[in-house]
Amino acid sequence: MDKKGRVSGQLTKEDLDHLIGQIRHIKKHLPFLIQLSPEERRGGLKMGDRTVAFVERALQIAQERKDLLPPYVDLEEMERDLELWKNLGILVQELSSLLEAVEDTRMAAGADAYTTALLIYNSLRQAAEAGVPGLDTLIAELSRRFEYATKGRTSTGEQSEESQGE
Repeated sequence: MDKKGRVSGQLTKEDLDHLIGQIRHIKKHLPFLIQLSPEERRGGLKMGDRTVAFVERALQIAQERKDLLPPYVDLEEMERDLELWKNLGILVQELSSLLEAVEDTRMAAGADAYTTALLIYNSLRQAAEAGVPGLDTLIAELSRRFEYATKGRTSTGEQSEESQGE
């Protein structure tokens, strides 16, 4: 039986530092990025794929009929905003794909480590049952993980918020 998990890799401190430096380099090239509050995210206008055609057509009409626009409408800024929205969309796709792969790999690595830890725990318990002395303290130490899960269960068998992710 193959004992390997789903993922096997290594991310050295040097590699991690290098990658963090690269992420900071990317952020440095995006000095205009902002962070919205939860209220701003919920309440603000949002342009999605269905709205692009409307915005592009409004821009085209405004460029053709500038005489109809009030003087405070800045078409150059609108063009920059539209181009930024499109280019950031490309970046979002690439970063989302990367983030999803990083999260999936992290999840698999955690599952692999946890699976192995459970094998170790069960092996200790079996060894203790077979009469190997001196394992009670180790088993008690590892069994604490399961006390939280048991205490966190509700009457329906679901975990409470405190015990999720333990």
